[in-house]
Amino acid sequence: MRKWHVEHMKKTIIKYITGLSDTMSSWQARQYIKYYNIANVQRTIDYDTKHGVTKEEVLLFIEAVRNHPSYSNLQCNNLSMEKLDKVEKYISSRNRS
Repeated sequence: MRKWHVEHMKKTIIKYITGLSDTMSSWQARQYIKYYNIANVQRTIDYDTKHGVTKEEVLLFIEAVRNHPSYSNLQCNNLSMEKLDKVEKYISSRNRS
């Protein structure tokens, strides 16, 4: 189950920083706006950390997004990097690990 929460955390962060797509249907866009704001992303990451994901794993994934070539399309997008900074700031400011 822990493995599922690690993957869920990764998918949540990627979907949040990717943002709205031109190819999304109107229903998908409404769902994105409703569920992928910073407050819901923080709540989802908290939920995943309660089920085994560590603070270090989240920070390592954030570093991978910043540096790994497979995320180059996100690295060149300033808005995506700003959103990633918000997530990193939230994770870094949390007291528990």
